[in-house]
Amino acid sequence: MRCGANIQKALKQKVDWLARKKQNDLERRAALEQALARERQANLDDLLEKLDEPSQHAFAIYCLREYGTDAVEPLIGLLTDDDPDARFGAAHTLGLIGDARATPHLIQALSDPEPAVRWWAADALGKLRAAEAIAPIQKLLKDKHSGVRQHAADVLKQLNA
Repeated sequence: MRCGANIQKALKQKVDWLARKKQNDLERRAALEQALARERQANLDDLLEKLDEPSQHAFAIYCLREYGTDAVEPLIGLLTDDDPDARFGAAHTLGLIGDARATPHLIQALSDPEPAVRWWAADALGKLRAAEAIAPIQKLLKDKHSGVRQHAADVLKQLNA
């Protein structure tokens, strides 16, 4: 006696449906990851813009630190920005992140015309334990701003120089 159900056909339909579901899940996951990446990039860009605003510095620096190494390259770019607020915010944040890729750029920032940029660049290099920065930081011991001179001396002690 037959019940009329085609088990082979039903099983094939189920396998086909599961394969389509798996493919759809993968496509949805990929689309979600792309949307999240675009949102993360937009947020990163917004935070980088906030470094131009002194009233937003603390918030932007804190959040950029949370981005970690994803923020390093854009922050390196800001070390040569026209706005000194952006430059010293970038130097400060790079020190907090602690990625050695920033070292040569921070060494260049030691000659920035803005004292706050020089101060934070020296600070960041100290946090990075950048031995190659000892000679450039020693030049800051003759800086025209006493705060930069004092901080350079502190950083050199930190670097055991």
